[in-house]
Amino acid sequence: MRRTFEIIWILIILLAAVVLRIDFNLRYPAELFGDSVYMARFAEAVAQTGAYPTDFGIYWSPGVVYFLGWLIPLIGNEHNYLAYRLLQSVLSVSCLAGFYLLARLWFGRLPGMLALLLLAFYPPLVFYSSLIFAENLFFWLVPWLLLALYKWRETGGLFYPVMSGILFGLIHLVRPILIPLPVIFVVWFLLTKQRETYRSFFFRQIPACAIAGLLILTPWIAHNYALYGKVITSSAVGGLNFYIAHNEKANGKWVQVDVNSDVIKLAGTPEGEKRGYEEGWNYIRTHLDEELKLLGTKFSLFWTKTGQFWDGSATQFWEQTYGIPLIEMKYLTYLFLMFLVMEIRRWKSWFPLVGYVVAYQTMILVLYYADRYRSIVEPFLLIFAAVVLARVCVWLKQGWIGLFRYLRSVQKQGV
Repeated sequence: MRRTFEIIWILIILLAAVVLRIDFNLRYPAELFGDSVYMARFAEAVAQTGAYPTDFGIYWSPGVVYFLGWLIPLIGNEHNYLAYRLLQSVLSVSCLAGFYLLARLWFGRLPGMLALLLLAFYPPLVFYSSLIFAENLFFWLVPWLLLALYKWRETGGLFYPVMSGILFGLIHLVRPILIPLPVIFVVWFLLTKQRETYRSFFFRQIPACAIAGLLILTPWIAHNYALYGKVITSSAVGGLNFYIAHNEKANGKWVQVDVNSDVIKLAGTPEGEKRGYEEGWNYIRTHLDEELKLLGTKFSLFWTKTGQFWDGSATQFWEQTYGIPLIEMKYLTYLFLMFLVMEIRRWKSWFPLVGYVVAYQTMILVLYYADRYRSIVEPFLLIFAAVVLARVCVWLKQGWIGLFRYLRSVQKQGV
């Protein structure tokens, strides 16, 4: 009976989530802005020529560019890519189902169900279904990678290491921000598994994972090497972002830098990548006081700033149309801290999830804050919030049961 109820609950929530996202995209114009303008331009070039454009002054990861580029001839690009946005709304089922299974596997049935509820109706995740950003593809893939890593640790063998490598390679081509995760996973494995499993882990499973990942990345690496004579595994924007984060105008967020600088002129090339890092490091060495202040600013933004979309017009439209409250980021942070306190004794079980959140936040401190950058960890924060709410529900239930039994025993003694 409980299993049937859970399945019905999941199906209802998933259906409601898809309907909500489709309705939002049909109602809200979602005009292209910021990086999405250039993502779309790149994708249209792929649709027309079949090749990645190299004359647009930036070199992004190819995942979304090719994915959308291959779809444009089939679904078109009318009405601000409405068909693509509706497709993203439907494919959000994969994201939600993956994070639900992740929460259930790591923390249990009730946290999983509550996490699905929060994820389905969390406004920023609905907003993202209307954006042409890499984060959407990332959200579809990352929970399945974490599930594969969990099963790898539990069962061993070669199937899950190979699947992990394939998924890691695909995600790296979409958004190359999982670099810390392999290290975190290895540490987690060493902390939680017996020493007799180490030999197979290091000499069979990790090589199988690495080979699978490299097979996914090799065509793109070969393409870039033929073009530039350099090994580029995903994108060539790290140096540019580093320079944006560390210059005279830096304020902890994205800023418009001098368009006449060599970094901007060479953007999208290995030389521009190199110059960006050089200029950024030079600024850090000569402005340590300012850099320390910026660290505090970025830390505060990451944990307290509630995201805004289309200068807040999406939030206003959301509140007027649906009336579902927008959870302020500071409350998710409070719940995350409560999670750490409440679950500290079980730290080995959630180590990789929290480890990645902390590692990613460190990456933001190195670069700069943006709402969509922080969105990468928000599904995990919602899962942690669901765990806290589930534990509180269980405690309240146990408290009411205990109180009822006490009152009943007092009544019997009185009789």
